[in-house]
Amino acid sequence: MSDNTRPNNEEAVPIHDPAIKQPDNPKGSYEGRKYQPNIDGPEQASQETDEVYVDPRKEENLPDGGKNVADLNAHDLSQKGNG
Repeated sequence: MSDNTRPNNEEAVPIHDPAIKQPDNPKGSYEGRKYQPNIDGPEQASQETDEVYVDPRKEENLPDGGKNVADLNAHDLSQKGNG
């Protein structure tokens, strides 16, 4: 708890911060706009969950997710041999 009945004898310390001298972000830059809504289109409830529903196996030509490892043919790693 501070005692305001005593005089304040503290010396003011000047702050020399080089970051203060940095110029502001240019108008239209992403840094300047990133907290504004709708910078890249309408806001979604969650953009992180969109990647969960994308199946990367289709893009990488991998076998179906329900395939058992024991059913795969190690001598023929093509999709046709493991279909």
